[in-house]
Amino acid sequence: MDDLSEIMDIQSRSLAPWDFSLDMDPNRYPMVISEANCLSSVCTDSSGNENPELISLPIQQDIMVLIREQKDCDYVYKLESKRVTVGCTCVWPNEFEVDPMEEIDIYLSR
Repeated sequence: MDDLSEIMDIQSRSLAPWDFSLDMDPNRYPMVISEANCLSSVCTDSSGNENPELISLPIQQDIMVLIREQKDCDYVYKLESKRVTVGCTCVWPNEFEVDPMEEIDIYLSR
């Protein structure tokens, strides 16, 4: 299996699936950057059913790019950081409601 088909397989098998779009800028090197887009805000289980307990969030990475700018009659290149989304993952929400009775049961069972 080559690298591209392996990536395509991972994105479609993920519980937080994503697709890719191309970010094109002729004044940047690299000119084309592939960026992931999460397909849903919730995750799915292994049967493809939505799991409302988990949320889908982007996985982001900072990369370095060169930006070409015109100064007088010349071009100069400026090194900049660009944050790109490389995939999506499932996580528990930061806040979730807990039944007070369940919380008491957990405390008493310690």
